[in-house]
Amino acid sequence: MVELLVSVTVMLIVLAMASFSYVRIAKGHKVQSEAPEAKMAMTIALERIRYDVEMAGFGLPVIYDVDPGKDEAVSDSSFDPDPKELNDDNAPCAFVMKNNEGMNKSDVLAIKSMYYDPDTSTARWGIVYNDGKEWYLRKHLEWLRLESDDRFVILDSSKRILKTLNGQWFFTCDGCDKSNVSSIITEIQPNPSQNDIMFAFGLGKEDPRVPYRRVDYYLGAGEQPRRCAPGTGVLYRSVIDNNGKRVPKPVMYCVRDFQVAFGIDTNFDVNVDQWSQSLPEDGNGNESAADEIRKQVRLVRVFLLTHEGGRDEDFEFSGSLTLGDEDTGKLSDFEPKGEALHYRWKVLRISEKPKNI
Repeated sequence: MVELLVSVTVMLIVLAMASFSYVRIAKGHKVQSEAPEAKMAMTIALERIRYDVEMAGFGLPVIYDVDPGKDEAVSDSSFDPDPKELNDDNAPCAFVMKNNEGMNKSDVLAIKSMYYDPDTSTARWGIVYNDGKEWYLRKHLEWLRLESDDRFVILDSSKRILKTLNGQWFFTCDGCDKSNVSSIITEIQPNPSQNDIMFAFGLGKEDPRVPYRRVDYYLGAGEQPRRCAPGTGVLYRSVIDNNGKRVPKPVMYCVRDFQVAFGIDTNFDVNVDQWSQSLPEDGNGNESAADEIRKQVRLVRVFLLTHEGGRDEDFEFSGSLTLGDEDTGKLSDFEPKGEALHYRWKVLRISEKPKNI
């Protein structure tokens, strides 16, 4: 009887050790298996942000002498800050930012251009030139060509003046062939000089709200994967639709902070001599905020605080993290405490030159 009890006891001890080892291995496998998925999501998100920064200002009118009659975004109290606070009253700025006014004192960034989605008609545009006798719509890559029923605006290529006709600032493609576009531009500019060039930018198949597009980046509380640490949020990329409402799309999960800094050229020598979280404002004389941003913003750096994988009971983070670098200085910092200690925190960084402002 004693021998049987000893055998059972030994067997139970062995089973307990095996179960304990299995649980540890299973937990480790879960943490490690989540890491590659998270890394891929981070890479996609960073490239999306990078491309939007690069395209900021693309096709924006410099001389803006129209009143669309509507704001870019309508007021929406479900967001803080209100999307309406990122509107421009006059000529549109390539960037508008609210510093430390979002979730966890993160930044909220609006990017404006004629281009926000490569898979929609807003990616389509055309070059219209004159040979001294008539206007021609230049053919280029098929997926970029304006199509029937596309709404479009026309900009002078030299000064980026938004062209209007009898108060109308956008037009509709009727087949969008040479005769259709040429007839519209002939009315706008009936006596062109040879080699005059204009741009036609598509704005979708519905009447646009304003003569450009806008996307907002911000942190928000939303449904997240279970692996995300408490206190983190979703980084959203929201397009402002033709009703002036945000259309939120998650770009990255498990984000604790989102900070942006601008490399400013204050003496106009093409080199960054100052880093700031504030954008240039209206200058002296007739210079608008949009003009100052075009002249002075040379680089944009984005910092994201997130973590790899999920919670790991056997891991404990030590130290603190700083968002920012030796150029920008400290934009914010984070020292994990409590539950947050069991996550592998990291800071992601993007540095991109806006090529279209």
